[in-house]
Amino acid sequence: MTGGPGGPQVRVWGLLVALGVIVAWTLPTRPESRARTAEDLALASAAGGGAGASAPRLPVPVILPSREAELLTRIHELEDELELERELRLQREQEWLSFTRAVSELPVEVPTPAAPEHLRERLVGEEAVTEVLERAEREDELERSRARLRVLRALMIAEQILSFDLLELGRADAATRSTGPVVARTIDPWGRPTGTLAADRLSLRCSRSAHTLTFVFENGFETQGGVATPFGEPTHATEQDLSDRPERGAERGGVRTMRFTGVDPEPWIETLPELFDADAFRAPEDDGRWDVLRVRQELNRLLREEATARRYQLRGMGGVVDGVLRDVQLVELDERGGPLRLFFADRLQLLRSGNGIQLLLEQGAIESGDRRAPFLDGRYRIFLPRASFERWKEARLPGLAPPQPLRLEEPLEPGPSGS
Repeated sequence: MTGGPGGPQVRVWGLLVALGVIVAWTLPTRPESRARTAEDLALASAAGGGAGASAPRLPVPVILPSREAELLTRIHELEDELELERELRLQREQEWLSFTRAVSELPVEVPTPAAPEHLRERLVGEEAVTEVLERAEREDELERSRARLRVLRALMIAEQILSFDLLELGRADAATRSTGPVVARTIDPWGRPTGTLAADRLSLRCSRSAHTLTFVFENGFETQGGVATPFGEPTHATEQDLSDRPERGAERGGVRTMRFTGVDPEPWIETLPELFDADAFRAPEDDGRWDVLRVRQELNRLLREEATARRYQLRGMGGVVDGVLRDVQLVELDERGGPLRLFFADRLQLLRSGNGIQLLLEQGAIESGDRRAPFLDGRYRIFLPRASFERWKEARLPGLAPPQPLRLEEPLEPGPSGS
């Protein structure tokens, strides 16, 4: 073969290098990089002259400075828009939190504040906000009713009150110290359901002295075998009652009480104070206006003098408040002086009954042998027809005469000034 050094192989590499230069110059490249590309091609051409030389390196396209500046400007614009959107979103969230906080803290009577600007299109108007508040109030009351029902059931199980099971309590009413409407299921001694109790209200009464608890169902009826029987004289519901509460039924009335003995009322009063009247809360057992020892001695003296075949004796009392004996234990004795019955009562009032005396015991129970029964309707009356009202009045007992001024057993010592 003839020709210059390298022969046909050199000519092939030369053609490839020339083609690479043409392609590189046709692409948009930076001016300062073109000389650099030419130098690279020259070096590649020189290196490719020998046998076994490696292939030339192709140039990398480079973005023009004007295009790069345009992209950077666009990036900055997008970043500014993103930051502005973040600030707007944070502002909307703060407005929403301020609105909800103001709504939750304001009483119902206070007008509801205006909704934030971005929410006005979604709300129909003030009626929508009022509806949301009313629905939230109903949900809160429903949750409180469920919690009250759980507490009441737990206390009933702890005291083994198993003759009925409460199913619904309704909402508490501070004015009547009750809750309602109430639905309960009656259960026989073998744990089988026997009927249903429904009442407008349920309240609780108790006696600390006698350890009794009473459930009072008001204005309701009992259903057994599909037959509904009102507790007492039925009261017909008005059209307004039926429209407000369709499940009320047409006939219900009276009061149904369920009394249980041997129950400590303290846990019930502490956890369900809204169901007890004001008398259930512990008050001072003595107001300090009466000589408690003298009252007890005088009362026992009169009871002993007026005795017939049976007589009564005051075993103990906590004190006197507003002319009423508190926390009393009264025993009935036979003619030999043996105990027949024991009366426990939170309150004892001495009342005039004609020319005689009446002992009115309230919120208590009667114990006879190993049996204890609470007072019917929370009261028990003992009449002493042979007692002389004038003699009892002269004894200056609470409820029959004003208290005597307390006399100090020792005179007060004069002060340092001798006064």
